[in-house]
Amino acid sequence: MTKEITETTQNLPATPDSFVGMALEDLRELDHTALPTVINDGEMFKVRGANWGLPAVKDFNAVILDCHKYEYHRCSNQDHAIPGFYTMDGETDSKGEPIEEIHNMWADDGCTYSVSHYVGAHVLMLTPEDAFNGLAIVTISPTSVKRFQAFLQLELGRQRKLQPFQAVTKFKLGNPVKGRGGKMFSPWEFEFVEPFDPSVIE
Repeated sequence: MTKEITETTQNLPATPDSFVGMALEDLRELDHTALPTVINDGEMFKVRGANWGLPAVKDFNAVILDCHKYEYHRCSNQDHAIPGFYTMDGETDSKGEPIEEIHNMWADDGCTYSVSHYVGAHVLMLTPEDAFNGLAIVTISPTSVKRFQAFLQLELGRQRKLQPFQAVTKFKLGNPVKGRGGKMFSPWEFEFVEPFDPSVIE
C-alpha cells in the first residue's frame, strides 16, 4: 500500500521550495483544520466546514503550489465504530493508527471495505475577489483525479513547459454526467489562464 501511494505521488509535478518565506514542509503541515478546504458538491464549489467567506461559485482562479495523494477507506458497515478513515502514507490513518489493525477489526466484524483515491492541493486563491485571497486546499474527488493529472502533466508540463506554480489555473465545473445511483453531477475541469511569476509568492 505504501509503495503504491509513494510511486503515484512521484508522478505529481514539482513544487516551489518555499512560499512567502515558508518551507514547503511547513506548508504541507497546514491541513484542513488550518486552511479553508474547497470542495465540489456536484453543483457548486463550496468551502467545507467553517465559513471562510468564500461564496458558492462555479469557477475560480488559483495557483497550484503542492499536490499530494491520499486514500479514503470506507467500511461496508457505516454504523461501525470506525466507519472509515483517511491515510496519506498507506500505513497509518490520520490519527496515527495502523490501518492493518483497522482492516483486521473490520474483517473480524464481518465487514469488507472499499478504497477511494483523492488528490489534495495547496493553492493560492486569486478569485473570487470578494472572498478571501490566500492559501486554501482543494480536494479533487476520485472521478476527476485522472483529469487533473492529465492537465498537470500534459497541458501544463508537455505543451506549455510550465510547472503548476508557474501558471494561473481556472478550476471550473464540467458538463453534468450521471454518477452512481443515476444522480447527475458536474465533475472538476481545469483550464490554463496565463503564466504566473513564482517570484511573487517567494
